[in-house]
Amino acid sequence: MTGVTNYPQGQTYGNSPVPYRAIITELSGKKYENAREKANTFNKETRLQESYYEDADVILHHYIPVKLGGAPASWKNINLVTKAEHVELHKWWNELIEDTIKKNFNK
Repeated sequence: MTGVTNYPQGQTYGNSPVPYRAIITELSGKKYENAREKANTFNKETRLQESYYEDADVILHHYIPVKLGGAPASWKNINLVTKAEHVELHKWWNELIEDTIKKNFNK
């Protein structure tokens, strides 16, 4: 997967550790389970430590999804977004993944 285009309006790639052009590897099995567990623990602990997150309409969003190898517990890969923005960002990623699969595997 290379390049970042049509990223949802108003969102930036911010502090993402992945450069504009990057190769992203999908995690599966135990690797994904371990990374997802680490992300869930990080998110839960962050919310417990900071009362701000309890009342705010924000979600801790991974710039690069954990499923695609994004750092699960690093602020360099996390941004605060609204629930609506989070939905749009995941739509974008899902479309990018689907388009990449079509281009590379359905020739």
